[in-house]
Amino acid sequence: MKSRKVLGHQQLVLECVEQLGRMFKPDFKAIKKRIEDLITRDYLERDKGNPNLFRYLA
Repeated sequence: MKSRKVLGHQQLVLECVEQLGRMFKPDFKAIKKRIEDLITRDYLERDKGNPNLFRYLA
């Protein structure tokens, strides 16, 4: 996220799966939970015009 600043939901999940897949098989529910956690901790925010886009804040 740091390098791109804005990613769609599907792109973000695919990036996570691709990077984590080298170490273990990630669970999609866990990825979604982590994304929501990053939103509550103000690392990410949903785009106001398109809720499928995430913006990196930190």
